Amino acid sequence: TDKDDITKINKKKTDKKVAKLKQLESELAKKTANKQDKGKDKDKQSEQLSKSPSEIRLEIIDEFKYAYNCYKKCAWGFDTVHPLSCTGTNDAFDLGLAMIDALDTLIIMNMVDQDMDIENDINDIKEWVTNKMRFNRKNEVSLFESTIRVLGGLLSAYHLTNHTVYLDRAKQLGDKLMHAFDTSSGIPYASVDFSKDKGFNPGWSRSATSTSEAASVQLEFNYLSYLTNDNKYAEIA
Repeated sequence: TDKDDITKINKKKTDKKVAKLKQLESELAKKTANKQDKGKDKDKQSEQLSKSPSEIRLEIIDEFKYAYNCYKKCAWGFDTVHPLSCTGTNDAFDLGLAMIDALDTLIIMNMVDQDMDIENDINDIKEWVTNKMRFNRKNEVSLFESTIRVLGGLLSAYHLTNHTVYLDRAKQLGDKLMHAFDTSSGIPYASVDFSKDKGFNPGWSRSATSTSEAASVQLEFNYLSYLTNDNKYAEIA
């Protein structure tokens, strides 16, 4: 009937209006939530700005300890930590890359705010460097990465503590890495086979050396020469 048709038409119009109102309500809710989030961000920023340097320093230490403890739990002694599987691997170096890279930060933190947990971590790494660090297990070690992270880490640790074991290991590593410079041009190979004491450019590099990497190792090699009174490291780099 005409009356039923009119009722259906009115119902459709009503449904469209209700849907439109719900859409507007949803958009308004999102805008309100965004404003609230922005307000919270501003509050957080204001809170951070109001903190003293010592409070911020302690927060940074806590964050570092959290991250390092996760590494200890999952991959201590390994180069790389895989957080999702909580495992560690030595894919490229087998030199305790992560913890040697973090060692100078641990030492500096403990110098500023003495902490028994951090001090124990430092002693554990020192023991590992003394008794477990080896330079003959890998057949492809990156000159650049091992210089800036492992050689640099050992030299920094020696500079901060004066513990000779770090300098001894740095010298051993430097002697190994010098094989990368056995080239006619003087531009080093990208990698060193530690098991054969031979430098080479790996296949993935298309037999080429990255000049940015080759030109970025002088700081560590120069400092090693300075500390050992042996110019061979500085001259070859």
